[in-house]
Amino acid sequence: MTRLSFVCLVVLGLVGTPFARAADTPLAQRLDHLAEAAAARQGFMGAVLVVRDGATLLDRAYGSASLELDVPNTPAMRFRIGSITKQFTAAAILLLEERGKLRLSDPVARHVPEAPETWAKITLYQLLTHTSGIHNITRLPEFRTWKMLPQTPLEAIQRLRDLPLDFAPGEKHAYSNSNYLVLGLVIERASGERYAAFLHNNVLGPLGLRDTDVDRNVDIVPRRAAGYTRFLGTFFNASYTDMSVPYAAGAMYSTTHDLRRWIERLLAGQLLSPASVERMITPEQDGYALGLRVVVGEDGRQVISHGGSIAGFSAFLAHYPEEKTTIVVLANITGAVSGRLARQLANILFDDAAP
Repeated sequence: MTRLSFVCLVVLGLVGTPFARAADTPLAQRLDHLAEAAAARQGFMGAVLVVRDGATLLDRAYGSASLELDVPNTPAMRFRIGSITKQFTAAAILLLEERGKLRLSDPVARHVPEAPETWAKITLYQLLTHTSGIHNITRLPEFRTWKMLPQTPLEAIQRLRDLPLDFAPGEKHAYSNSNYLVLGLVIERASGERYAAFLHNNVLGPLGLRDTDVDRNVDIVPRRAAGYTRFLGTFFNASYTDMSVPYAAGAMYSTTHDLRRWIERLLAGQLLSPASVERMITPEQDGYALGLRVVVGEDGRQVISHGGSIAGFSAFLAHYPEEKTTIVVLANITGAVSGRLARQLANILFDDAAP
């Protein structure tokens, strides 16, 4: 890319600048300097959005969307969001409950009769809150091999059916991607639509989320960033994952701006009834609600959040309702840098402590 073409892209708003569409204030500069330091020292590549009470404090991208093609990241880039997908799945389940298609108290077998007998007492609510006891499929030793192969939801259940439960349903909380794989199939059975189609027609479309969808490897997706991993300071292409494998537990992509729209419109009741929204953000065990983690810190500040990690990408979405603040960090590099950076940005924003 020539210098002239780069300048043209900046003018058109397609390449992030330090304070594009954001306030140029000492606070905004501190936020940007922190993200720049993460890019320089930790190899962070991605996009960051910080909005407080309607004012954009940081809206910038860092690093490359494609190292091979020398294409810079921009705030408009689409990144895989991993387990942030779970809150979209949870909202879809609540929407189906409002329409009388299911109840959260339903046993899994009512919608998935192929479920093993050991799951007989597991309810949809326990799947949503990770209190079912179903073993986490991504922890199986063979997962690294067959994650590269196409998989149907029923095939995932077949891989799990002969495994004993990790604990009795409802006994405790243990995060398991398996729960949301099953919920994806429940959505398909209750709605009569494929998971991706139901989300598109009933969640994403109505909320105006045009840069968010369920990813498929074969699709040509404009502005989709490539995923990388970093080892000893050197970048490598991330390992391949067939996106049918993460499915309703982690197969979506989005942008920083769409995720901000999502969480704010969801909590404002633009998709679900007030009762369903309240149910979605009411924690069960260990601060986990329905596809969201809802905790109150030692300072008394409530945060509604969730992270996501999938080969080549990490993501973190945090919303502070009382402060009317949303922080979104999306990265096209493997690792926990997104969550760490989001928390450090919050420290600066609320002046709790220097990171």
